Amino acid sequence: MITDDLGSLIERFHYESLPKEVIAAAKLHLLDYLAIAMAGYVLDRSGAILEIFNIPGNCTVFGYGNQVDPHAAAIVNGFMAHSTWYDDGSRISGGHPSTAIFPALLALAESRGYSGKDVILATVAGYEVFNRIGIVMYPATVRHGFLPTGLLSPIASATACAKAMALPEGGIAHAISIATPLGAGLKSAFKGGDAQPIQIGRGSEAGLVSAMMAEKGICGYAGNLDAFLIAHDHNQGMSVCVDDSMNYQIINTYIKVHAGCRGNHAPLDVLFSLLKNHPISADEIDHVNVVVDTVTAANEIHNPRNRDDAQFNIPFCVAIAVLRGNALLPEFSDENVKDPQIKALMDKVNVIVDPELDKLLPNKRGSKVSVFSKSGEVFEGFTDIPEGEPEKPLSWEQVRDKFYGLSETVLGNRMYMVAETVKKLEQIDDIRELTKLLCR
Repeated sequence: MITDDLGSLIERFHYESLPKEVIAAAKLHLLDYLAIAMAGYVLDRSGAILEIFNIPGNCTVFGYGNQVDPHAAAIVNGFMAHSTWYDDGSRISGGHPSTAIFPALLALAESRGYSGKDVILATVAGYEVFNRIGIVMYPATVRHGFLPTGLLSPIASATACAKAMALPEGGIAHAISIATPLGAGLKSAFKGGDAQPIQIGRGSEAGLVSAMMAEKGICGYAGNLDAFLIAHDHNQGMSVCVDDSMNYQIINTYIKVHAGCRGNHAPLDVLFSLLKNHPISADEIDHVNVVVDTVTAANEIHNPRNRDDAQFNIPFCVAIAVLRGNALLPEFSDENVKDPQIKALMDKVNVIVDPELDKLLPNKRGSKVSVFSKSGEVFEGFTDIPEGEPEKPLSWEQVRDKFYGLSETVLGNRMYMVAETVKKLEQIDDIRELTKLLCR
């Protein structure tokens, strides 16, 4: 069974055998997760969720500072971070591992006083399973209306938590088996309402429960993952790799430069390059054509009504890029959605779907942008890889600065302490040295 083989694979992971670049990547993705968690607190979408799950315990709700039980912390912190739509991701799985894994893993580690090395190793394990399973499902799952992160979050979270618990291979396998039926996620949830991030918060917490059940000797059915892949119409001719032939998957995970849906980032990269080389004002633009693949088009929310919709709308992204010079999270606001100047430029943006770009998926995700000036000039560009991917990685300094920008209003000068603590995470004996810093 696939699950048994994955349990064996993950059991063989040891901190001492992790390459330096993998350890560095784990810390980089943790800092990025903490950045978006702080951003989620500032957006203040999690207060009502915290009221529901304000169950006393010894785990920190980031930003707020409430001490709640591990299950509540996983749910609230997961909801908070994912509500930004700024989480890291994988082009090979179409999902966002950080918000699937870290909410439960950090809650577990904080409740038990696990070390920084424990967290690093468990993080690598969680990313490994997330992407190994995700790659055989994407983009088929999206075309059937499913949200990959929602489906994969319990499985990846369970793997990370089981590894942190130092369960044997059988325990890891049972944690995965128990978690496999617990994932749910529909792309339609993005189209309206405020509740979509609960899919990820609940999914992360479900993985924690699954690992705890396995720790108690409760068994899951080993065939669940096989059935799961069939049910979700995995890519024909592909099977989950369960040996050591793949690179560490955390290395194959991107970190976002711009806010908003990842499908918008290749167009933004091209547009910023064009604007740098051919400065042009909004008044000089006749129209802009943006060519994307069908998966990116499926995520598009037309005629955005609010800041959430705007993160899934390419014309809005183009407009703020031209008018504001960036596409960072603060620009995705209700005020900007209603701004007449932004709306006028949005009307000049045409999103064109080219199925030929699907041939690049999932290894690449490209876009072509053409800017047509009123004077008759045309500026065109194309990229097949947006910034932040393994081929165009972000440095520690870039992610650190992203963290500073998103956390300063919450943490003040403590943001420097958080970044330094993450940078030396392998030297930390108790993860509570980090988590105690993550509130106002």
